[in-house]
Amino acid sequence: MLRQIEQALERWETTDSQDQEKIRAILRRYMEGAIKLDEAYSELLDEDLIPMPQRCGMHSHAGEDEGRLRDRIKEKLSL
Repeated sequence: MLRQIEQALERWETTDSQDQEKIRAILRRYMEGAIKLDEAYSELLDEDLIPMPQRCGMHSHAGEDEGRLRDRIKEKLSL
């Protein structure tokens, strides 16, 4: 789950501007604490903003991994 979100951030510059705004809105709500990581992940999947995983990746990595992701989101999206 975390890796797919990170990949979306890595492809940020080549992502369509409408999709960038959708991603930004979802991740902003996550960063503000309005939704949890698994909810953000589900919304990104539902909006086809990240690819459906080959295997179920719906488990969250706690602690350090999620903290690293939050830092990456802040850096990339200027939140």
